[in-house]
Amino acid sequence: MSLIRHAVVLMVFALSACAKAEKPPEAVWPPKPTREFLALSARDQNLAIYDAFVSAIESNYYDSKYLASDEWRGMKTTWREKAANVGQMPFALHNEVLREMLKHLPESHFSVEYPKNPGESSTPEPSERAKETVERYKRLYPLYAVGPGLECVKVRRGTHEFFLVGDVWPDTLAEENGIRPGWRTIVCQQTLSIEDDAVHFVGEFVPLDSDAAHAWERGQGDETAPPPGSLVHVRFDHRMIKYRQLFETRRLDGGVRYVRFNGFGDAEFLKPVFEAIDSAGPEGLIVDLRWNGGGLADQMKRIAAALMGAGVLVGSIVERSGQSEMRSSTYTKRYTGPLVVLVGPLSGSASEILAAAVQDQKRGRLVGRMTNGSVLQSQQFALPDSGYVQVPISNYFRNDGQRIEGVGVEPDVWILPTLDDVRAKRDPVLDRALQELKK
Repeated sequence: MSLIRHAVVLMVFALSACAKAEKPPEAVWPPKPTREFLALSARDQNLAIYDAFVSAIESNYYDSKYLASDEWRGMKTTWREKAANVGQMPFALHNEVLREMLKHLPESHFSVEYPKNPGESSTPEPSERAKETVERYKRLYPLYAVGPGLECVKVRRGTHEFFLVGDVWPDTLAEENGIRPGWRTIVCQQTLSIEDDAVHFVGEFVPLDSDAAHAWERGQGDETAPPPGSLVHVRFDHRMIKYRQLFETRRLDGGVRYVRFNGFGDAEFLKPVFEAIDSAGPEGLIVDLRWNGGGLADQMKRIAAALMGAGVLVGSIVERSGQSEMRSSTYTKRYTGPLVVLVGPLSGSASEILAAAVQDQKRGRLVGRMTNGSVLQSQQFALPDSGYVQVPISNYFRNDGQRIEGVGVEPDVWILPTLDDVRAKRDPVLDRALQELKK
């Protein structure tokens, strides 16, 4: 990402992969650049990185038919020329070639990361002014990281991608400026400015009513240009807000157990999640996946076992080598009471698979908004500069043979919170879930 006047422009992060590569400890993965690589000219280094990047895709991407297409052959030749001629600024190859090339590929879960262990550097000691700039950046970054008080989420329908407002937080400038969940997003940019000692937010939105928002989530939105003057333009500087914790559980009225976890992390991260599920009684359990972007497939299958039992068919995986079934793993204590799962546009990857399985097995009800539609199993492969590329290695299908990638999961009950709900700190999705449990 280029630095212009010490400004850093927000990149919307990709939803995490459903399954990640088994890697050696972080100290040795990705490996440091070799002496042979560092001895190459800048141009030859770029080509070596590019060739390894293409090789990782061609050796591991599950869709071999696409890799045999004229489109792919032409693309890799064109972008190799760009790799040979890209500038020598740090990360120019990653920003201007590798990341840009991935935008042209037809599916999610392609990404590339900057080097984690760059080689020996001869960079001189930074000046006092540079040190001061770094300190000011460190002070502003927490303000940048918490965001503007809304989530601008990229949704995938077919091969088409667009942005919608996934969430608006109460007591924030986003709420005060009237931004509403479900609006179509044209611009959603935050910029950290050292000179201004502030984090600026610029937003441009197309207001949508409930029916139009639902149509867009289904990939059936009206693509015609909005009438002049209908767009909502918003500008403000960030202020500190309280960020949502990664895990939450509580007992609701009537004894219902509520649990929210924003990712399928390792066993230690999910330990309190299993404890919450185990503590749920016959009154019901609500599993909130509305901010769960995915994570580890093995952990998702353990959660599936806790909710549905061992060996339950979750879906099927298609790889280059053929098709196989995905089933829930084993868990010592299965929850058998009534279940509702909450979903939304930020529900991605492994959380979409879990939600779809609950729906397909008729184990519980889904309440909320449509999920993201980014479900592919992926793996990370090291590059010579100590960066890495993430490549989808398998496709996923529901029990009825339908893909989630580019489709999403439609809840049984679709609910779009209003701005009044946000301002009153009401959660109509959770309220409806409680009603569903009473049924």
